[in-house]
Amino acid sequence: VSESYKYEEFMLTPPGEGELSEADQRALAAGASPGDLDHTREQVEKIVKAAKKKDRGAHIEIHDHKVVVRYNLQEEALNEVGHKMHPVSYLDFIGEAIADVGGTASDLFESICLVLAANVIVGSKAHPAPHFASGLCFVIIAAGTLGAAILSFHVRSHDSYTSNMMRLSLRFSLFLNILFVLVVAGIFIVNQYYWREWMTWDTMINYMAIIIIGLFTPEITSFACELFTSTSFPPVQSLAKNADIGDIITILQGLGQGFTSAVFPSLLGVATQIIAFKLEGYYGVSLLACATQACSGWQATTTAFGAVCGNANRMVHLTSSSELTFYRANILSVLASNTSHGGKSAASQCTYYAVTALLNALTAEKLTMMGLDFQNVASGGLSFFKRGGMVSAGVFTFMYFANTLTACIVMSKKITALVTDNPAVEAREDRHFPQSHIVPLKHLVSRTTYEAMQLVFSPVINTIAVPMTVGMMFGFDGLSLFVSTANILCFNFNLVLINAATSWDAARRLVLMGGILDAQGKPLGADSAEYATLSHAGKLGAPLGDLSGPALNNFVKLVAVSAFVTNAQYDMTPENTWYIGVIFLLSTLGAIGFFKFGLSITERAISRSIQGRRERVEWEEGTSILRQQDQERRQQRRLEAQKRAEAARLKALEEEEAMNNP
Repeated sequence: VSESYKYEEFMLTPPGEGELSEADQRALAAGASPGDLDHTREQVEKIVKAAKKKDRGAHIEIHDHKVVVRYNLQEEALNEVGHKMHPVSYLDFIGEAIADVGGTASDLFESICLVLAANVIVGSKAHPAPHFASGLCFVIIAAGTLGAAILSFHVRSHDSYTSNMMRLSLRFSLFLNILFVLVVAGIFIVNQYYWREWMTWDTMINYMAIIIIGLFTPEITSFACELFTSTSFPPVQSLAKNADIGDIITILQGLGQGFTSAVFPSLLGVATQIIAFKLEGYYGVSLLACATQACSGWQATTTAFGAVCGNANRMVHLTSSSELTFYRANILSVLASNTSHGGKSAASQCTYYAVTALLNALTAEKLTMMGLDFQNVASGGLSFFKRGGMVSAGVFTFMYFANTLTACIVMSKKITALVTDNPAVEAREDRHFPQSHIVPLKHLVSRTTYEAMQLVFSPVINTIAVPMTVGMMFGFDGLSLFVSTANILCFNFNLVLINAATSWDAARRLVLMGGILDAQGKPLGADSAEYATLSHAGKLGAPLGDLSGPALNNFVKLVAVSAFVTNAQYDMTPENTWYIGVIFLLSTLGAIGFFKFGLSITERAISRSIQGRRERVEWEEGTSILRQQDQERRQQRRLEAQKRAEAARLKALEEEEAMNNP
C-alpha cells in the first residue's frame, strides 16, 4: 500500500489512473452496474492528484462516499450469498453451541456433583473430624467457581497478540484462579491446625500438597494433549505435510497420534491417585478429586469462548470482505480450537477423578452396611467374578460406543431425507436474508431435536441396565472392578478420539491459512490435495471427537451412580443372583433393539396411517389440488429468480469486459 494513499479499512492497493480498484471489480462481478460505482475517470484523477499533494482532506472527502457505496454493494453481494445457502448449513452454528457449551459445561457440572457427594460420604466415614472433611470440598469448589467468575470479566489481550500469546494469557488467568483457591483453602486448613487438636503439621502439609496436585493436574493434561493438537507443534504440522500421501495414511497417522497423546495423561492420573492415597488414604483420593474440579468453571468458560470464536469466524467469512477482519477471525479460530479442545480434555480428566471418588464412596457404603471397616479390608485375589467384571467392562463400553456411533449415522440419514426436496426447510424467496432462513431453521431445529431425543433412549437404557446386569451376574466384587476398569478405559478412549479428531481439524486449518508450503515455496490453500484429504479425515473425526468420545464420560458416570444407588441389591458373590443378571441382560438387549429399530418402524407406520387419512380427506375437500398448484407456482417463481440472477451475472461480466477492453 502506498505511503500517501492508504485504504486502511480494506487493505487494498489503490487504483491507478483510469483503473478500477479491487473492491470495484468484485462489486461488478457480484452484479453491480457501472452506473452504481462512484469512480469516473475524473474522480480517480482528483484522488491521485490529492494523494500526491498529500492533501488528506480532499482525499477523505472524495473517499467517504466511495466507502459508503462500496459497503452497500458488498452487503448486497454477501446477502445474496447468504440467501443462496441452504438453512441446513447454519445448523452447525447451533450444534457448536449445544455440543461445546451446553455439553461440556453440563459434563463438568455433573462431575462436581459426584465429587461433592462422594466427599461427603467418604469424609463422614473415614475422617476423625467429619464436619471438616465434608465441608472442605465445598470450600475449595466454591472458591474456584467464584475466582473463575471474577477472572472471566477481563483477560489481557492486544491487537498484536498471536493465538499462542492469547492462550498464555488465558493460562495466566487460570494460574491466578489457582492461587486464589490455594489461599482460601489454606486459611481454612490452617485455622483447623491452630484451633483443633486432631490435625498435625504433617496432615496439614499433606492436605495442601494434595490440593496443589489436583489444581494443576487438569491443565497439565490439557497442555499435554495440545502438544498433539495445536498448529504450533510438530505433530499437527507433520500431519498436514503428509496429507498428500492419501486418506488412509492421514487417518492412521491421526489415530496413532491420538493413542500416543493418551499415554501421559493416563500415567499422570494413576500417579497422582497413588500419591494421594499414600498420603491420606481414601480421603486423600476424594480430596484430590475435589481439587481437580475447583477450576471447572474456568474450563467451562474457555470452552464456551472457543465455541463463540468458532461461530464468529464463520460469520466473518460470510459477512465481511475486510482482510484485517479475516486475519483477526482466523487468529481467534485457532485459539477457539485450542480452548474448546482443552475444555474437553479437562472434562475427561475430571470425570476420571470423579468416578474414582464415587467408587471409593461405593465401597465405603457397601462395606459399612455389612459392618466392616472398609479402610482395613483386604481386597483378596483376582477371582473369577472379578475377572468377569473386568471383561464385561470392555464389552459394555464398546457396545455403548457402537450405539452412539450408529445413532450419529442414523441422524445424518434422517437430516438428509428431511432436507431433500422439502420446501418447508428451504429459504423463503419472498424474504431478505436472514429473515428468509428463520422459519426453515425453526422447522429444522424442532425436527432434528425430536429425532435426536428418539436416538437417546437406546444408549440410556444400555447405560442404566449395565450395573444391574453386572451386579447380579458377578456380584459386588465384579461390579466394583467393572466400574474401575470402565473408568480407565473410557478416559483413555475418550482422549484418543478427541485428540485424533482435533489433530485432523487443526491440520486442515493450518493448510487453509497457508501455514504449509509446497515444493515451490508457495502456501497451500483450499484447492490443494492436502486440504481435501484432511477435510475427509475431519468428517470422520467429527462424530468421534464431538459425540462418541465425550459421550463416554456420561456413560461411566451414569454407570457409577446407578451402581451406587442400587448397591444394596447385590451380594458380594453372585451364587444366588446370577440368573437374575441373565434375565436383565436379555431384557436389555430386547429394549435396545426396540428403541433402535422398532420405535422408528412404529413411528413410520403411524405417520403413514395419519398421512393417508389426511390425503383422503383433502382429496374429498379439494384442498390437495390447491396445494399442488401452489407448489407449482412456487417452483416456477424459483426458476424465474434463478434465470434473472444468471442474466444479471452475464450482463455484469459483459459490462466488465467492455470496460476492460474499451
